[in-house]
Amino acid sequence: LEVNIRCKDESTRSYICSATPIGDNPAETLLVILYDITERKKAEQERNRLLAIIDEAQDFISTADMQAHLKYLNRSGARIIGLPEDADLSGLEIKDMHPEWGTRLVLEQGIPAVLKDGYWQHENALLQRDGSEIPVSQILLVHRDRDGNAEMLSTIMRDISESKAAQLALKRSEEQLRLSQAQMEMSQLIGGTGSWVYDVASDSVRASVNTIVMFGLPVVDRDYRLDEFLARIEGSEQVRQVLANTIAEGREYRDEFVMHPVDGSPDRIIHSMGRLERDAQGNPLRVLGFIQDITLISRAEAELSGLTSTDTYQEMWRRLGSGLA
Repeated sequence: LEVNIRCKDESTRSYICSATPIGDNPAETLLVILYDITERKKAEQERNRLLAIIDEAQDFISTADMQAHLKYLNRSGARIIGLPEDADLSGLEIKDMHPEWGTRLVLEQGIPAVLKDGYWQHENALLQRDGSEIPVSQILLVHRDRDGNAEMLSTIMRDISESKAAQLALKRSEEQLRLSQAQMEMSQLIGGTGSWVYDVASDSVRASVNTIVMFGLPVVDRDYRLDEFLARIEGSEQVRQVLANTIAEGREYRDEFVMHPVDGSPDRIIHSMGRLERDAQGNPLRVLGFIQDITLISRAEAELSGLTSTDTYQEMWRRLGSGLA
């Protein structure tokens, strides 16, 4: 018989009560023994509480013996792989939870590692009953008896399908971005244009490949000091002042200048334009800009300005042809 007894300190303790008749008159004399099971009941209640938490967890949680036979599977785990929540686990093994490659991963790498280190973590996959795979992040633990012998394995696996899909989408976006950058660089090369971003705080410029090539600078993946570009521009102080006015007044940046490339190639006439961007507090952040090599256009305009009304179309095209060659 199990009884609860209230103590003087108002606490309640649980006992198992047994009664045995003794003496010459068993009907009148009993030996009553009380076994205090309070701590055992508390431990059972804590164990049941933890089991309930595990059973309701959204992750796949299971235990197996050292022969890889499944001993416990929480309800979410059963649902993830397509088993009924009250499925009979007898006959099920670790190999039934994973695709073939995932089983080899656990048996050949996971278990040896966990026996050595007590812990193993790796990406794996769960095998659904319809044959489809679910990518998971797996943690494997070993539990030992009092003598240190491996007694049981437990594992927790979390579905990472969404993160895997996000990684794939990010990879595709990065590939698309690289393609777009390559296309932009090609179009800038063909069109004689380039792009640049001036950072106000660091006084530095991040430029497209064709912008760097136009200035004859070495093409490296870094931010350039603004002075590296200004050093190649005729009237650089005026150009810097126009940029400073853009930042101070928030107006559109427009300028035209002669540029002497670092590599010694012929001078270029450059048209540049940009707009100011501000941060959330309204402070100047950066100037986004574009440049265009208008050397040939300027040369053609100069040729045209030298023509008189008596020039024939043939002479006009002859002059333009020689000027654009």
